[in-house]
Amino acid sequence: MAQRTITQPSHVSVQTLTRREQAERQRLEDVIATAATWAKLEAESLLTIRERKLYRSTHKSFGAYAYDVWSMSRAHANRLCAWAEVINNVSPIGDTYPQREWHARPLYGLTPGQQRQAWRAYTSRSKAGIGALVAACNQVRCRMHRKQDHQARATRLDNARVICADVLDGLEQVEDGSVGLV
Repeated sequence: MAQRTITQPSHVSVQTLTRREQAERQRLEDVIATAATWAKLEAESLLTIRERKLYRSTHKSFGAYAYDVWSMSRAHANRLCAWAEVINNVSPIGDTYPQREWHARPLYGLTPGQQRQAWRAYTSRSKAGIGALVAACNQVRCRMHRKQDHQARATRLDNARVICADVLDGLEQVEDGSVGLV
């Protein structure tokens, strides 16, 4: 395994890690360094480092850590973390999960339940390509938007009913003479 040298600019404040955190970070970095063919392990290790902020002893931000230590852009590191989250969300369905980071991209932005629903719909189609996953995600999003539209419509209707009731009450008061018109 290649030795990594980390040089830290003097203007960056860092925090110390506990011995346990140092050991965990070293273990995860070893996984990443040897995980060239095990991209899933690499992504899961990066996610753990980001979530537990195990980079904080040498870097101020996760993006700086990913760039300095792994020569990886912040955006790419975050995409790998998002992929690991998707894997964690859909893996209870079975042993199938998006095999590459870009396979999971249509699932980003969905809730964990929606990700499972879309993944289940995708995997139920035999020999379906990535286009089928995009279609499954779009179906889940459409159902979600229809539900939100229905809820918004119901709220507007309730508001209109309240306004109408107020107007009718005002008209009754004018007819009774209890309130005069200005």
